[in-house]
Amino acid sequence: LQRDRRTFAGKFLRKGRYVSFLNKYVRGKEVYSVPEYLKDSVSIYGVWSEDDGYPYSYGKDDILKYNFSGTGIAMFIWKDFDGGYLLAYIDDEVVKEVNCYSEKKNRVEFLLTDDLDEGPHVLTLVSEEGHVVVEGVMIYSENMVRAQQAWIQISPNTGTTTTETDYINIII
Repeated sequence: LQRDRRTFAGKFLRKGRYVSFLNKYVRGKEVYSVPEYLKDSVSIYGVWSEDDGYPYSYGKDDILKYNFSGTGIAMFIWKDFDGGYLLAYIDDEVVKEVNCYSEKKNRVEFLLTDDLDEGPHVLTLVSEEGHVVVEGVMIYSENMVRAQQAWIQISPNTGTTTTETDYINIII
């Protein structure tokens, strides 16, 4: 956190709304299905399996479509040694080809675009080959609701814990 330093010691974080494609009810079931809260905005075509509850493709031409409203979108994927390629389209135009290969498994964020007109758009992800795991997206918008002071309270707000289990209270 920046706190009260006089010079900036980190990087600016873009504010957006994170949407996870996790479906905890399909973990270990091998076949991915869209979670209930995303049924109106996510469509899948082809063979999508689950990797710890997240959608993954190991084929060619498997498609995941996500309807969103905003001015930009970033995508979170998992790269690994078996990673393939993923094509990202926004409103039927190719914006990025993503290489999902890495020597070790790691989570990566890709900014797909941040210069869209405010309004509805469609993100289409097409698996080209290899193992492709999609975790979620971050939506950027001019119309984000900004939190006001005292919308959230966390208690206790000081203290440490070592070996015992402690609890915090979060009030929104």
